[in-house]
Amino acid sequence: NNRAEALLVRGAPVSAMAGLADITEDAILLLRAIQETKGRFGLNLPIEVLRGAKHARIQKLGIERLTSHGKGVHRSEDYWKAIGRSLIQELLVDARGSGKGFGKGKGRGAAASMCVYSVSTRGQKLLEGDPRRILADLEADSAAAEADRLRRAARRGSRASTAKAATPVQLTAPVAAAATTPMVSA
Repeated sequence: NNRAEALLVRGAPVSAMAGLADITEDAILLLRAIQETKGRFGLNLPIEVLRGAKHARIQKLGIERLTSHGKGVHRSEDYWKAIGRSLIQELLVDARGSGKGFGKGKGRGAAASMCVYSVSTRGQKLLEGDPRRILADLEADSAAAEADRLRRAARRGSRASTAKAATPVQLTAPVAAAATTPMVSA
């Protein structure tokens, strides 16, 4: 698997792990937004909440009143999506199909279903103060997500999606290349 996985590490110095960034505080912010939206949505709505969106859907649902609303305006949407992928990889959220057929079904029409996410037991422990840190190589994750998107576009034969491909968005300050075998200390 080319995708760099986030690691839950107890007391490990971040500087000792090339390419990995401590995303614990931002992971907690996204977990809180997922919890406050009661696990009824995909990742996009909790991300919009964090980024302080005020569009009609947010206002209709009364979500602008949540305590997490606007707490993540300092980060890009792509950054929060990378954090969301890390939460999924580390099983900090539970995913289930909504069966509603809404969302971005990517051309599959009414048969498409979207995943909705809720905070898992493991994620709840982190919200309750578990001292472990979450480390992730967000640059590698972003590159892997872009490669996956391009593979899907190629399978669909979509020239428009392929033409849209650009270099991966830089999510954080440049970091050294990730080690092939991350070090974990107990």
